[in-house]
Amino acid sequence: GRYQVLGPSFWPRVILIGLVALSAVAIGQALQRAARSAASPPGPPAHRGRLLLAIGCCFGYVAVLPWLGFTVGTFAFSAVFLGLLGPRRPSGIVGTSLLLTGSLFVLFIAILNAPLPPGRGLFLAITRFLTSVLP
Repeated sequence: GRYQVLGPSFWPRVILIGLVALSAVAIGQALQRAARSAASPPGPPAHRGRLLLAIGCCFGYVAVLPWLGFTVGTFAFSAVFLGLLGPRRPSGIVGTSLLLTGSLFVLFIAILNAPLPPGRGLFLAITRFLTSVLP
């Protein structure tokens, strides 16, 4: 059979589809819990706004990847997403985002040699620099 080369948008789309699927599961679980606890006294308010922002953040991530590139876009996405999850120290958000982005960068660029969106302008320069420092 013939093999096709995966384009630079393949992995971000896979990530988006996975996040949307996980969000749908989370919504389903939340609805089940709400149905079970309808008779019990009200608890803390639901964070529906955060959920909608998180879903919008996922779509926004894929939308800006052609301009920001994978590296900058993933760092920004993970920082915003972690911030939406709840109160965290800024140093923890930045550290986790750096670790996640760095790990994914090494995995997809250095190990798998997968094409990822490099970005445009300054963001392209950042991607080229990071790629040049890899062994």
